[in-house]
Amino acid sequence: ALILGNLMTFFSFSFAQQSLLSAVSAVQFVSNVFLTWLLFGHRPRAREVLGTVVIVVATICIVRFSSGTSSTVSPEQLVEMYWRGRYRQVYVYFLYALFVLLVVYFGCRFSLSPLPIGLGCWRRIGATDLVVLNQAMLPAVVFVTLSALAGAQSVVHGKVLSLEVRYAIERHYDCASGWRTCLSYIGVVLVVGLFMATFWMLQLQRALSFFHSPFVIPLLQASWIFWTIVSGIITFEEFSDMPAVDIGGFVVSVVVLFLG
Repeated sequence: ALILGNLMTFFSFSFAQQSLLSAVSAVQFVSNVFLTWLLFGHRPRAREVLGTVVIVVATICIVRFSSGTSSTVSPEQLVEMYWRGRYRQVYVYFLYALFVLLVVYFGCRFSLSPLPIGLGCWRRIGATDLVVLNQAMLPAVVFVTLSALAGAQSVVHGKVLSLEVRYAIERHYDCASGWRTCLSYIGVVLVVGLFMATFWMLQLQRALSFFHSPFVIPLLQASWIFWTIVSGIITFEEFSDMPAVDIGGFVVSVVVLFLG
């Protein structure tokens, strides 16, 4: 069920704005509250009910402000934005630099590896280190932010991959620059996307084993939503045709969503 749900989420990004769908995915917290009550008999506290209401209201506002865009970008144009977008290269270089900085900071500050086995150059995190990591909020924030960078990029590659496959099928495998070039593009996106998604899944499991679940689960979701929204805005220029009022409302709604 988890794998099927993730696959459906990835493919859904080819039908709507990435910034919209990533924010709407926060409704899973609403379902978690009711399912926990229904299946395990855990009655939600007043704080949980309030947070649920805030999430629902913020999600409705996000959908409302996102519907204000008049963009008619075709799948072909979205793929072109990915490969030759005005801000794509600068944004990717920024992500690489931030990723390296977070790895170096985590390693130097705690003398531990924040990466899965085989990718780190510091000693592995042991049972005695978990007490140190959970004494402050900063280690979890750095670890989760580092992981969410890759998670957001896996969404971008998943969206581009589904768009390219759909475009190739609709064009009867007649890509603009030749079938071999089209296949090479799809292959690159597939390999990079699988690497990013695998890294994100491994980091999710490690985060749950390193840090307290009630704190790290919302932090993981919020970080993933934030970087996925930013990736969609920059890579696919999703705000280019959105009125300034709707952009402001969208940003405020996302902030309220995170508070919920």
